[in-house]
Amino acid sequence: KGIIAMIKGKKPQAFPTVQDAVAKLGQQATKSPTLAEAEIKKAFDALKAEGIKGTAVRLVDTGEGYAKVYRDDKGGTAFVIFWTPETGAHAVSGPILQTYRSLGWYLSDLGYPKSDEKDLAGVPNGRYTEFEKGIIAMIKGKKPQAFPTVQDAVAKLGQQATKSPTLAEAEIKKAFDA
Repeated sequence: KGIIAMIKGKKPQAFPTVQDAVAKLGQQATKSPTLAEAEIKKAFDALKAEGIKGTAVRLVDTGEGYAKVYRDDKGGTAFVIFWTPETGAHAVSGPILQTYRSLGWYLSDLGYPKSDEKDLAGVPNGRYTEFEKGIIAMIKGKKPQAFPTVQDAVAKLGQQATKSPTLAEAEIKKAFDA
């Protein structure tokens, strides 16, 4: 039981129902390297306008989408822009990229990025990137961590930020000077 369906020029696949075939093949039909390249270029141009530099190395087919790797002037990975039809194009860089990589990239429980890196409101020097199933957040200068939600990150990292030695020193100095 079931059906065999395909996109013209692609390998036929077996599906239990017509609905399953439409869902899967419809997703594949909207996943085109040309569309991905155009969306990734827009994301790259936005980074470039912010002064972020990188040289494109290659476009990688990730199954559900694409990833384009950019190198810095020393040959290291500056950032990676991921794209899927569902999430759009988003750059991941720096310590958050290293943590994302160590967790298994898009194959991890986090999935693909849904945002570029941004400020973590309520956490001094906090930054985060949102993914399909969670976030990676950090306080600048500290190791990034994965969290289920932004609220969880704010709760945990907000506590860490308020326990910083520099904050404590400032409070002691203020009390001493009074």
